[in-house]
Amino acid sequence: MAEGAHTVLIKVFISIFLAYFIISYSNNVYGGGFDNTGLGLQGMCMGNALTAIVDDSSSVYYNPAGLTLIPKDSWSAELYSSITPSNFQFSDNGITDKSHELFIVPGIFLARRYDKSAFGLGLYIPYAGGGTAYDNFQHTDLDLESFAAWFALTPAFAYRLGEKVALGIGVSLYYGQIENENLYFPGATPCVLPMKSKYDGIAGYGGHIGLMYKPYSKVRFGLTARSQIPIKMDGWVKTAGVRKDSEVEMTFPSSFDFGLGYFPNQKITIGLSCSYRLWGHMDEIDFKTEHIQNSEKTYYNNSWLTGIGIDYKIDSKYALKGGFKYIEGATKEKGIHPSSNDLDFLASVIGIGCKITKSIELNIAFMYVYGFEESYGSKKYDEDQPSLIFGFRYISNHLLE
Repeated sequence: MAEGAHTVLIKVFISIFLAYFIISYSNNVYGGGFDNTGLGLQGMCMGNALTAIVDDSSSVYYNPAGLTLIPKDSWSAELYSSITPSNFQFSDNGITDKSHELFIVPGIFLARRYDKSAFGLGLYIPYAGGGTAYDNFQHTDLDLESFAAWFALTPAFAYRLGEKVALGIGVSLYYGQIENENLYFPGATPCVLPMKSKYDGIAGYGGHIGLMYKPYSKVRFGLTARSQIPIKMDGWVKTAGVRKDSEVEMTFPSSFDFGLGYFPNQKITIGLSCSYRLWGHMDEIDFKTEHIQNSEKTYYNNSWLTGIGIDYKIDSKYALKGGFKYIEGATKEKGIHPSSNDLDFLASVIGIGCKITKSIELNIAFMYVYGFEESYGSKKYDEDQPSLIFGFRYISNHLLE
């Protein structure tokens, strides 16, 4: 395909995404909990086990060094979305509250490989992206709602140092939004207080670096290190009909991803990744409303995310993808709250990729997330939910022929 045709297809990709992103953004809510592990088609389809095997435009997030694995002088792009009907449950005082919301979380990646260098760009949601909404919470006249999302715009650059080693770097600018309606205090005498708050705007920036090392033809190692992200957003708080200016500050912690890739033959790719996330360093969230400072403890601990995934090419047109991931919740016991239900999760996923042209691959997958029920005193928290994953990957013709 001529270079001009490649450019036209890329423009079409971006135009479709922007229209879809605007629709999703304006009609959906944004979620409690901070880590969003649903990123990129291959990542979601393979249990997030991409640190050492990612070789397309989603390298922008998973490991920027992977941009050098795109074939020379080729474009790579993807447009994807996950659709999740959430199912949160909270029980106390003999009352069970349920939150059922539908969340659509889109993303797009674009990359270009040259000789030894490669560039990429991503627009995606790495933090939050869902939420909770309980009607008449605990048999009161008040609803309990909490939604949030942080969008990242990330340019990335990678350079191949030789046949075995590649390095990459990415820098992200974050736009955030937090919305809350009413407050729940789960103490010895639980109560729900009427209140509304909203914070949004440019929130902060951070960076990450990646390394790929392939000592043998069938084995590759990957490493990604992410910096802290200082977050600060302006907004307002409304109580008793009075609206006051407010601001919120927090620092998303550093994290470290380790990966192993195994390539037994040309049809099979196996990935294993472990991510250590230093959420224990984010011990509080600071609010300032009309010069009055208030700090909310998080009770966070450091946490692990471990995933394994496989891609099996059936033939030149079809590929099976699947995986498992275990996500350790950052919040333990006292800090668990019905607005986030930050539990431990086990997710399984199965999907298929189908080339609909020589350059475009359609991916569809189903994921089920099982939450391990947690109890603290008389309170119980649970969450189980399915997700539908779909999207398109574009790669220059000669890669898929």
